[in-house]
Amino acid sequence: MDTKVIGVDYSGNAISMVVLTYGKGEYRVVACEQAFFADNEDWGDVAEAIARIREEVDLRDAACIAAIPDDWVSHRTVTMPFADRKKISKIIRYEIEPLLPFPVDGLIVDFQPLMGSRASDSGTDFFTAVVSKTRLKDYIDKLNALGLEPEAITTRGFAAACALSAFRQDGLFVDGDDRHMIACCFAEGKVRSVYSLPLGRQNGDPSRALVEALKYVLITDEEKYQDAFKPEAVYLADALYQHEGVSEVIASSLGLKTMKMEAAGLANLPALPDRGKDQSPACGFDIALCLALLKRVNKPLINFRKDEFAITGKWRQYSDIIIRTGLIAAMVIVIGLSGLFYDLKSYREQIASIYAQRVEIFKESFPEVPLIDDPLVQMRAESGRLKGKIGLPPEMGRKAYCIDILNDISRFVPSGSDVVVERLVVGSDDVILSGTTDSFNSVDALKSEFGKSELFDKIDISTATMSKIDKRVSFKLRLELR
Repeated sequence: MDTKVIGVDYSGNAISMVVLTYGKGEYRVVACEQAFFADNEDWGDVAEAIARIREEVDLRDAACIAAIPDDWVSHRTVTMPFADRKKISKIIRYEIEPLLPFPVDGLIVDFQPLMGSRASDSGTDFFTAVVSKTRLKDYIDKLNALGLEPEAITTRGFAAACALSAFRQDGLFVDGDDRHMIACCFAEGKVRSVYSLPLGRQNGDPSRALVEALKYVLITDEEKYQDAFKPEAVYLADALYQHEGVSEVIASSLGLKTMKMEAAGLANLPALPDRGKDQSPACGFDIALCLALLKRVNKPLINFRKDEFAITGKWRQYSDIIIRTGLIAAMVIVIGLSGLFYDLKSYREQIASIYAQRVEIFKESFPEVPLIDDPLVQMRAESGRLKGKIGLPPEMGRKAYCIDILNDISRFVPSGSDVVVERLVVGSDDVILSGTTDSFNSVDALKSEFGKSELFDKIDISTATMSKIDKRVSFKLRLELR
């Protein structure tokens, strides 16, 4: 199955969407649509654009990465003495609060490391971005209403620079409009610095203000890293590139090659449709494609989809899978309980059948006795009562016959020993043997030899005394029958 990623670029007055798939070893752009609107509250055209995309590709399993306008976001660069993300996440809000003109309680904060400074060991530089929770929630709600559930919501400029750094060694990405500019320097596969600056029109021409801002960016970056940053090119977003004369003025003033950022060409993908200069100035697909490419290049990005929004997002993103899994589990439980109830019913029927057989046997065996208890218990009681009435002689209940006992006693008396048996009493459970012998050792020998018999279990010497007259030992043994 193809892996699908949809990039959603919101520039403030337009939304661009690109669907990128990976299958059979290659990436392909399978759909792209745009919607322009003057009223930010009316997203009807966006819904129609998404409907057109859904006609071409199934978006149910697509991952979604969405961008918000850079003028929604406040950017800061913060230097930390350590690089542990867990530690930084605990203190970052306190570090940036003095740098912001508003409280951080109502903000979502995220950060990513920049390419480390080579000038000193003062710490690690982090690009930090904050956005209003209220504004972010409104944006998420609008996307959810259109059936989109972004797993990441990021800033346009930083995301584009991250994607560009995967395909070019170094460069300067610039995006903005007549009021605001964002410039991102990247080198060695990492974002080097990010600058967000306001612009003032000079004689109705934004080119000069933009050039002055870019000079400031290059000088500041050089002072920070203590080396001259010479990007191989300045990559202009479509909105700036379409301004007449902007590209030429930047190239002549900075002495750098200036070109339009074409993400498709950088990623060796087929060219996306060119909307032309007669359309809205914020009409390119490039940043939307960069958002989708972030899954491919595996670059870190600013992600505002966290905290309370991440919990809601994960539930919405996987709610269909969770519900289907729950239904399957419920069906398995119902089937299992049905089997259990069937087995219980079968066992009850078998028990009832056995009970009925016992009742019949009891009635046949004891027809004059009323059944008042469990048939098996009552039959055992009646059998015991009848056995007591029969009055069998005690010898019939013995464990062994007398002839067998006499045989074992004669066999196990040690040959050559001086033993005189004077009395033998055979009971139902034991045998009492008394007599005389020549020594105590002979008594112990008798006990040991009788223990070899299969008839006797426990053998006790009840008494063993020596006569003062004839020096013979009188003994009495108790032999317990098995």
